[in-house]
Amino acid sequence: MTVRARSQYLGIKDYLAGELLSEVRHEHIGSDIYAVVGASDRHNLIAGNLFAALRPLVRGTPCQLFMADMKVHLTVAGEDAFYYPDLMLACGPRDRARYYQERPCLIVEVLSEATERIDRLAYSRIDSLQEYLMLSQNEPLAESTRIFRPLRAYEANYNPVPSFTRQPLELS
Repeated sequence: MTVRARSQYLGIKDYLAGELLSEVRHEHIGSDIYAVVGASDRHNLIAGNLFAALRPLVRGTPCQLFMADMKVHLTVAGEDAFYYPDLMLACGPRDRARYYQERPCLIVEVLSEATERIDRLAYSRIDSLQEYLMLSQNEPLAESTRIFRPLRAYEANYNPVPSFTRQPLELS
């Protein structure tokens, strides 16, 4: 769940510097800052179990799997936004920023009532995204959106994404 923390303008550099010192995580959306409050036990168990299941599949690839504390940076209508997805897979050789990723190929969100609307819309503009998985914490339901986009010239010969993003995930 997110709660508006302040509505004064805060630049990206100040936001990123503040996140390093803050005990509370914040999402930066345009000029607004939102505190990210704690998640339920079910939310954490689902995200943790999925991370544990996917981590072995990433070993030996150039991909990096992140859980909860790594931000994704995107631009929507000229406005910068930073979100904290529950899980994120980044495989591009150019996506190696220390505190955020800009070109993930997989994002997973465990949905909650407070953030579901934002979670469903936030990541649609990430051009590197190949799959977006939304998991319900209240019922056995998973929604997967696969995104097919033409590769850019510099990506044409680079496709290290582990096969689990191309195969249906078996959730039991």
